[in-house]
Amino acid sequence: MEDTDLNGLDYQSAKEYVLLYITTLKKTDREIGKALSELRKWENRVKLASEKGKDDLKEIAGQKAREAKETVKALNAERDELIVKVEQLKRNLLRVKAGPEYSVDADKLLAEFQMLLGEEDTTGKGIKELEIDKSLDTLKEKLHKKPQT
Repeated sequence: MEDTDLNGLDYQSAKEYVLLYITTLKKTDREIGKALSELRKWENRVKLASEKGKDDLKEIAGQKAREAKETVKALNAERDELIVKVEQLKRNLLRVKAGPEYSVDADKLLAEFQMLLGEEDTTGKGIKELEIDKSLDTLKEKLHKKPQT
């Protein structure tokens, strides 16, 4: 099942699923804010270390700033992907809402039938094979009993 596929879900379940994605998007937005704050902090430390002539501290702060920048970049990419999915999910949710609501889930019903009926009927096949074997044995006996001329 694709992330944006709401087939087989009733409207309420589909709505809850979409809300989970929206919540994840909001959390990602908050994480981006924290990461940007962290990036600014390390960029300011690089600037301060440079002003004070502390090259060793400048290098360490620069490394931390680069790491923070990569985090911001990754979170922004995740956010962009989530935005696309949320928009698709919203469109699919409207289709679910507009479509007929079925009281029976066909996949669930099929699974229940298979559970009730069990596996394929092997008893009937076994009996037929025994009948065939018996017929073959009878034919073999007739051939052996047939007088040779």
